[in-house]
Amino acid sequence: MSLGSISIRGGALWAFGSFAVFVAIYGYCESSNPNSKFPIQLSSPLSAELVETCRDDERRINFREDAIKYWPNGTFGEATDSFESRWYSTQLCAMEEEPLKRLPYGQTTIRLLIDTSFDEDLVIRIERDVAEVRLIVKTWSKPLPVTDSRELTVKRGEITERQWTAIAVLLEQAPIWNIATNNDRIGGKDGSTWVFEIATAERYHVISRWQGRQLPMVVHLILSLAGDPFP
Repeated sequence: MSLGSISIRGGALWAFGSFAVFVAIYGYCESSNPNSKFPIQLSSPLSAELVETCRDDERRINFREDAIKYWPNGTFGEATDSFESRWYSTQLCAMEEEPLKRLPYGQTTIRLLIDTSFDEDLVIRIERDVAEVRLIVKTWSKPLPVTDSRELTVKRGEITERQWTAIAVLLEQAPIWNIATNNDRIGGKDGSTWVFEIATAERYHVISRWQGRQLPMVVHLILSLAGDPFP
């Protein structure tokens, strides 16, 4: 149903409900104690040369000492922190994604990376500012026959206010800021790793899970909005 067909009373109630959800989430976040270690910011935007280097490295196990790194030490725990940080950083760099940064008040960025062993990789990014909510979906194809090259496909769209309200409600219910970044009890060699990030004006949190297990329900909604390429 379009907003133009909603009655004045119904529209007012919907607007009030959306505002109440925002206030509740903000109040909750302010009272919690989340991981606030923002990613390391690049000294300059990603260059074509750096992206190409990441694409050359993105299937290697032994990273070079100068490999790109988006997160400060300790973000993913102690046991595999260095490897995970450099691995995810390389995948995001190869897909032309920069580290999430601290945002102006009232803005939010959410990003989901699905890094697979043998299939295509996926990045879904949702950017909310005062004017609109944008949806960016990037698909990094699995290696093509003969050339072994990969293709990056980018699609853009918009998230409606109703959809954003649904995302906000699920973020509140999780509660997202207190979920452990890593879960060392579950893992494997082949499959996929899902990395969920959220950044606001004051807070940042990242969650990494093997095969997407134990991630909050908001992740499934985000996949649905993006077209759910991973059944």
